Parts: sequence; structure tokens; C-alpha cells
Amino acid sequence: MIRYPNIIEKRSWLWFGLLMIAGMTILLACANSRQATQTVIPSETITLTVQPTPSPVPPTIQSSATPTKTATPTPPPSPTSTLTPKPTWTPFKKVLTEYFLRYDKNATAEIPPLHSYSFGIWEGRIPATPVESTPQFIPYPPPDLSTNSDDLLLEAGCEIPTHYDVSCAQDSPLRAFDCSHLLNPNQFYFKPTTNLALVAGCSIRDEDWKNAPEGTLFIVGCAFKHRQGYIFMTGETYTLIETINALKDLFVPIESPAEALTYAQLRTGLHAYFDLSYDPTLLYLQETIDGTHVTEEAGGYVMNLYHLEVCGCEPWITSQVMIRVDRSGEITWEDAIPVYMTTGFDCAD
Repeated sequence: MIRYPNIIEKRSWLWFGLLMIAGMTILLACANSRQATQTVIPSETITLTVQPTPSPVPPTIQSSATPTKTATPTPPPSPTSTLTPKPTWTPFKKVLTEYFLRYDKNATAEIPPLHSYSFGIWEGRIPATPVESTPQFIPYPPPDLSTNSDDLLLEAGCEIPTHYDVSCAQDSPLRAFDCSHLLNPNQFYFKPTTNLALVAGCSIRDEDWKNAPEGTLFIVGCAFKHRQGYIFMTGETYTLIETINALKDLFVPIESPAEALTYAQLRTGLHAYFDLSYDPTLLYLQETIDGTHVTEEAGGYVMNLYHLEVCGCEPWITSQVMIRVDRSGEITWEDAIPVYMTTGFDCAD
């Protein structure tokens, strides 16, 4: 028996069918949307020509000048271009207390030096103050322009690698003398004669320098002190002179300014400066500075020589010392004045 659905059943199936169709429609729409977002577009279809972004145009500056077609903008100045460069040397102060010195118009130098001639001759007080202007330098020619040479030193088998150093071969005749080191003879003003020539200065190491032999010329050096001597050539013979009496035997009687100057240098260890010039690193203490010159007086000669301080810590003072030499070889230290001093921070020991 065939059963036909009633009207209620027909309506139920109708609604069911409509719901099914609506659901399918929704599912198909979602599927199409997902597919659209995952679709890969071939690369040739997205090739684009990208135009570069133009740089911002700076604001126009009104000018009365007519610009040219080739004009280019001026680059901005460097941040440091307007800075003033620092000086490479700072002027030193011209005040004695800055150098642990004091002015004393009554201060006197210790001359001749009590111990080593390389130390200072002032006790922290000097009878001078720094000058503000550049000193006037008065040059003098040395008496008789003939001076000593180093030829004899070279002939004795020695070399002079620098202005001060002397190095001798093992077979040099100068090695027979007890010299801890030799000095270039050009450091001394000396006029050679027919029978006498200065070969070298000779520093003799002396551990007991405070009890040096009587008649020693003078002591030099800082921590390590030496007795000063000289090697001469008399005829064909080398001779070491290391005492006052031996030096007198070579020079007395002293009969010329040249002889007096030579003898005074060798006897005192002071220096002859004939033509001094300005040095911006020094602090000057006199308005006028004379070069070494010799004046003949009754019974002898008077001259101005220079003492150099080279030991201890700076400042090192160079002083002018007046020396009198009589014809018999006697030396008188007259007086001294400080002339200039160093301004560094070195020490020598």
C-alpha cells in the first residue's frame, strides 16, 4: 500500500531543502574567497617602473647676483674650520718664583765652585730679574783667528762620531793615559804653536774626588765626578797635563791675549762665547750680553768667560764670570752675574 505524505511532511521537506541550498551557497562563497586570496599572480604581470623620489628642494634664497648655469652649491663649512689651532709652544712665565728662585741684589756666586764645576754657583738667590725685551748681543772676534783642530786626534787613531764623543782604536797611543773619556779639542779655544798642540781633553775618573791630589786643575761631573786633564803633543810626544803647575810650565810667561785666553779656559773650565745670539727657549736676565773679549792691563789680562750649570734639575743658569790672568799664570775670579737660564723640566745626575 502506497503511503502519500501529508501536507505537514511536505512543508518540512521543503524547509529542509531550502536550508540545504542556503548552506551550499555559503560554502561555495567562502571557498571562492579563500581561493582568490591564495592565487599567485605571475611575476611578469607585476613588473613596475619605479621613479626615484626626488630630493627635497631647499628653499630658494633671493640674491641680487645672476646665477650661472654651471654654478654649484657651496658646501657648508666644516664644524672645526672656524676653530683657532692651539699653539705648539706656550711662552714661559718671566717670574723668578715660578722657577724656585728669588731676587736678592746682594746675592753673590760661589766662585770658584766649591766642588764640581758642573753644578750651579748660586744658592737659589740671584742679583737679577728676567728682562722683558730681547737682549742686545755684542759680539767680539777671538784674539787671533787661528783655532785648534781635531786633526791630531784623528792622526792618533781616534774617531769623533758626534760633537762630544771620541772613540779611539785599541792601538791608539792615547789609550796609554788613564782617561775615562776624551773630549773633542774643538770645545776649547786654543792657538797651536810650533812645539805645542792640544790633542784632546781627558776626564780622569776619581772615586775619592773630595781628596783629589793637590794642584788638581778642577773637578767636573754630576753623580760621577772626574778630574780634568789635557793631552798635548810637544814635538812628537804625547803628554798628559793634569795639574796647575804642569799647565803653568807650558804657558808661563803669558805674553799675549790669545795665550791668556787659552790658559784661562784650560785652568778654570769656563767657556769662551764670542758671538752669542737669541734663543727663544731661554729666559734672559740681562739687557746687554757681551761676547768673550780680552783686555790687556798692567801685569796681565782681564776677560769675561761663561760658567754653565749642567747638573741637578732645571732651571740651569749660565753666568758671566770675570777672570784676571797675570803673566805668571795666577788666576783671580773677580765676580759673576747670571745672564740667562733654561726653562725646561730636565734633571741631570
